[in-house]
Amino acid sequence: MDDKVTILTRVLSEAPTSLFRKKEATIFDVGGASYYENPASDMLAFFLDSSKAHGFGALFLEAFWTHLKPPSDLNWSEILRVLREDRTENGKRPDIIVDSSNWVLFIENKIRHVQDNPFKEYERHASQAFNGKTPFFCVLSPSGISNAPPNWIGISYGSYLRELRALLGTTLLARPFSKWDVFAREIILHLENQATEHEMEPRERAFAEENYTNIVRMAALRDSYVTQLAEEGKQRLNAAITGITFECKREDWGEGYDALVFWSEKWGGRNDGTVVFLHLWNTSVNGITAGLWVRDASFAPIKRELEKVGARPDYTTPETGWQCWVSPLQKTVDLALNSVLTLAKIAARVAAPVVGEFYQDGTK
Repeated sequence: MDDKVTILTRVLSEAPTSLFRKKEATIFDVGGASYYENPASDMLAFFLDSSKAHGFGALFLEAFWTHLKPPSDLNWSEILRVLREDRTENGKRPDIIVDSSNWVLFIENKIRHVQDNPFKEYERHASQAFNGKTPFFCVLSPSGISNAPPNWIGISYGSYLRELRALLGTTLLARPFSKWDVFAREIILHLENQATEHEMEPRERAFAEENYTNIVRMAALRDSYVTQLAEEGKQRLNAAITGITFECKREDWGEGYDALVFWSEKWGGRNDGTVVFLHLWNTSVNGITAGLWVRDASFAPIKRELEKVGARPDYTTPETGWQCWVSPLQKTVDLALNSVLTLAKIAARVAAPVVGEFYQDGTK
């Protein structure tokens, strides 16, 4: 009788090829930032701002208002400014804020992350920082279902992008071709690739029904594998770096691939401090990514140490000074965990963070 591994291997070999089809690559994929929400939010904020050089005016915003249905007397196309990760009184950062003279729109972009944002705090920020303006709140997500308070309207990427494509089609015919047309297409394609829920083909559904029991076994095997990696990563970090206790959070950073994020309260916590991560992203083809999120990575000693181990900057948020550095791709998990450990040691030695602040010598 075949053992479990042999059975699961055979089932995988019989899976429809459509399950493994490649999506059209975009500039986000080429730039290595396809699994982050921040680059998509940056581009979306750029196109929402009618004062920018793209020349689309308020078209990207108009696709939102189709779903939000503002009062007929509201001048929805008037935009004063578009803010990325504006800070609330308690230091929280809404993804995008579109500000006008008599209204303000808060947009939470949830391509992959769980909807656990401090929505009530964002509402207080709207009433305090934008007092007297009519507030609108929405959550962009693959399903369009909002887990936020009732006044937050859920908008699916599929619905938003369909409306946007219709508006763009008319506009593109009436204007000379420019590079911004290409960028607009890229952001739309990127959001479709990363966020739009995939409808199963008949062959995929038939395969799932026929092999459901073995698929459940595969999912359990995957969970056990990732859990073991998380524990091994924590053990290595806690053994190598004294005085710091690391925790690990498993996250989905795109297309179902797991990311293990290692963080410590002494480093500012998961959301506001330095973290190291292991991204199991299409490992058989691309390899395994080890990386570090750190503030002020351009500070000479930090940059120098990271470059010594072959790390390179992958993404920066200019507004907050945070930067993501990644090590060279590794073909085995053991080597990737070694890279995670190397990056963590650099962070502890050169840029020890204490609740979001950094000290060169690691002391308060």
